[in-house]
Amino acid sequence: MPVKLDDTDLAVLKSLMQDGRKSFRAISREIGVSTPTVKARYERLINMGLIKSIKPEIDLTRIDKKRKEELSDNLQILKNQKKHFHVYI
Repeated sequence: MPVKLDDTDLAVLKSLMQDGRKSFRAISREIGVSTPTVKARYERLINMGLIKSIKPEIDLTRIDKKRKEELSDNLQILKNQKKHFHVYI
């Protein structure tokens, strides 16, 4: 069933897509609504299944070469899960 989103829902989604770590308070200041409104909209979007999860964006170039070699098995798993994570190699 299609979901109807208003401007506030879209603003919350856009803000989270830019940085999923933002607090409700930061989002509320950014889009000009109250913090409880942002929290309620977020929870509503989660409950209706529109937001499935907030996942990390991993930049593997930030890990030093020696440590990369030690973590190679785990890093390979991350590379294979690109559909679940944003992994930059």
